[in-house]
Amino acid sequence: ACVICPAGKYKAADGDSVCTSCTAGKYSTGAGNTSNKCIDTLAGYSSPGVDQAQTVCGANEWSAGNVGGACQACGTGATRVHISQGASWTTSTYACVCTAGYGRPIAGDDSSACVLCVAGKYKVGVGDGACVDCPAGKYSADVGATLASTCVSCDADAVLTLLKANGLK
Repeated sequence: ACVICPAGKYKAADGDSVCTSCTAGKYSTGAGNTSNKCIDTLAGYSSPGVDQAQTVCGANEWSAGNVGGACQACGTGATRVHISQGASWTTSTYACVCTAGYGRPIAGDDSSACVLCVAGKYKVGVGDGACVDCPAGKYSADVGATLASTCVSCDADAVLTLLKANGLK
């Protein structure tokens, strides 16, 4: 009996041959493919089984794309964002970026985890920048500061208060 190959499979030859599955990290959307029309899974999507179409990762999850497998959690201090719009949802891509108050140890290095900004630093908004030092002559005791306005002038009373708050005096 003739069989129409489902999405995620194809059959290049006529006859009773078995449908061939797309390899891990690839998918196809249409049924009845008569040639290998499997394409790479996009970043921000998963193709959990070789016979399945790609699916968008859930909130605060990501994937590198054509490596196959399941989506992974973004991690503490990170959130998933839409980074490029394709012609359809299947060609749009997503990535994890640091939330406000968290930064990358090296700006733009998305292979490292987002880290909480230490006292004396802050990071405004969502993105993969590093935490920024308070301006000269200013300091913030806040850990995870999200605004430059948390940095205050370093007068003698403020310095003494900060030292005491951090157990240094």
